[in-house]
Amino acid sequence: MNSHTNEDERGGFIIIVGELINASRKAIGEAIEKQEAEAIKKVGKDQFESGADYIDVNAGVFVGKGT
Repeated sequence: MNSHTNEDERGGFIIIVGELINASRKAIGEAIEKQEAEAIKKVGKDQFESGADYIDVNAGVFVGKGT
């Protein structure tokens, strides 16, 4: 856990999860295919700096089109 404090109005705490590192997002999918680690790290860092306590990473690559 990081140093963010996300206290709600009742004195409890809210955990914020950044979910933007997802292979289904065009920019992330392209970064994965091109092995551009810095682009992906930047998305995680930006989420952390915006208050995320945890970063959810979904790097699954879809085989073929459609599901």
